[in-house]
Amino acid sequence: MENPTSIQIIGDCPELGENSQYVIEDEIGVNSIVYFEKTDSNTTAVKIVDLQNLDTMSVPIYRAGKGTEPGQIIFEQIEIGALKESLAEQAKVDALLDQTLNNISFFYRDNDLGDEFINMYYRGLIVRELGFVDASFRSGGLAARHRFLIASSQAVNLSDLPPAIPEQGLVVIKNGSFFKVLDVFERENRKQITLLHIPEELVAFFSTGNELSDIELQIAEAARTDFDKQFYHPPADALKRADWLNRLKDPIGISDDGKYFYPPP
Repeated sequence: MENPTSIQIIGDCPELGENSQYVIEDEIGVNSIVYFEKTDSNTTAVKIVDLQNLDTMSVPIYRAGKGTEPGQIIFEQIEIGALKESLAEQAKVDALLDQTLNNISFFYRDNDLGDEFINMYYRGLIVRELGFVDASFRSGGLAARHRFLIASSQAVNLSDLPPAIPEQGLVVIKNGSFFKVLDVFERENRKQITLLHIPEELVAFFSTGNELSDIELQIAEAARTDFDKQFYHPPADALKRADWLNRLKDPIGISDDGKYFYPPP
């Protein structure tokens, strides 16, 4: 923000001299945390707070925002304790997002769902699967009419544990997991539903309707590219076996009688 034409302070007003003026010394934007420092009898500087040193602050702090008039800035006082709690909570969210969106891999779950189930999935929907979710890390052509492509960084590889068949590439996602539908893509009467595996703590964060973030759009686009790449390839023989397809026959997040598990009734 440039030096304002006017300011409004909500909270404790800094002590000012007669005819004092404000000077914005740092790059301040909406939601910047600032404090006021009197530099001489006629000048008060508006400076950015060093969030790493909140415990050393001995003056009131304020959050910057745009006013209703052109060129006006509003500075609203905030409590240091409340800000520290907010920053700690944001740090937790950032860590979960990093865990969720970094080191993602694609996993495949092919099945033949009835239209009454497949039509219940749409972009932005969040579902919760009460049971464990089985899938394969082995890519290839579709072994059935429908494919759940699951983007996850938390799937557990159990392909080498008996009685699993290594060629099937079994991975398992824990029961009670949440998934966000990023895309429903159809080609030649076959559909791919792209699901992003998300932690329960971030369900509210990801509940943005059909508006996807840039990284969600990138995942959805990569999933479509993967679908096109695999479409005309034959499926692996191990993934065409009846026992494997029977293992994947159920929808994700929907009961046998066509009810979403989440939100609960």
